[in-house]
Amino acid sequence: MFFGGEKGKFEKVVKDREGIACMRIKANQLVAHRGYQHRFPENSLLAIHAAIQVGAVNIEIDVQLNDQREVILFHDTEMDRVTGKEGNIHTLSSQQLAHYYCSEPNRLGDDFLSNPIAVLADLLPIIKECPHVRFFIELKEESVERYGVDVCLTMIKQVFFSCSVPSAIHNIVLISFSEETIAVAKKYGFLQSGLVIRDWDNRNDLVEITQADWVFVNYQRIDINVEKEIAANVPVVLYEIGSKALAIDCLSRGAYAVETFNVGEML
Repeated sequence: MFFGGEKGKFEKVVKDREGIACMRIKANQLVAHRGYQHRFPENSLLAIHAAIQVGAVNIEIDVQLNDQREVILFHDTEMDRVTGKEGNIHTLSSQQLAHYYCSEPNRLGDDFLSNPIAVLADLLPIIKECPHVRFFIELKEESVERYGVDVCLTMIKQVFFSCSVPSAIHNIVLISFSEETIAVAKKYGFLQSGLVIRDWDNRNDLVEITQADWVFVNYQRIDINVEKEIAANVPVVLYEIGSKALAIDCLSRGAYAVETFNVGEML
């Protein structure tokens, strides 16, 4: 049985441990998943600023390339869930995207209807102002499949190497499900890379093949009846962590960090 199937049982065990209410998770043990997504539209500047304001020092964001190969902070290929409007990000120009808003209306109502979609270059002022914050930038597989590894990595690289913040490249870790992308990331100048994996059992082989510096995996892919310790040859980040109790248990088993939509509630 996987971690997810045992979630309720496991959280009860953790909550019952003496002193659990007093335990604190350190900021460097948390990754804010798409910013402070629980309260703000995902991958938006609002969500990123909010995560930093509550103390996050690690933030994960997703990027896709649009029709003009501009790097956009966006998770899906289809626009409707995040913007409430139809469209596909790969077929929209930057001018057309200006008429879409990062609002997540079904989840957040009318609170953010005028919130603009951000581009990767919008991170540069934040990195300059907050050099202590590390960004895990996830290049989505759909963009790699559409445009190829070279185009995607070149466009991301240009943002960080052709800018007024020369140290920005030190603040980012490029991550992706695409093994091909991570295997060549350092050749494009990225100092660190992370592989998002689906196959936990083969994690160390995948790390060796891709030379990844980090491993990201959905905690539900780990069998708790077999894996008493969460470990790999590189730091492991578990994502889809929804409660402090579950986070503490994952960290106590050896996870380097946990990724959560609820960063404010975890700190």
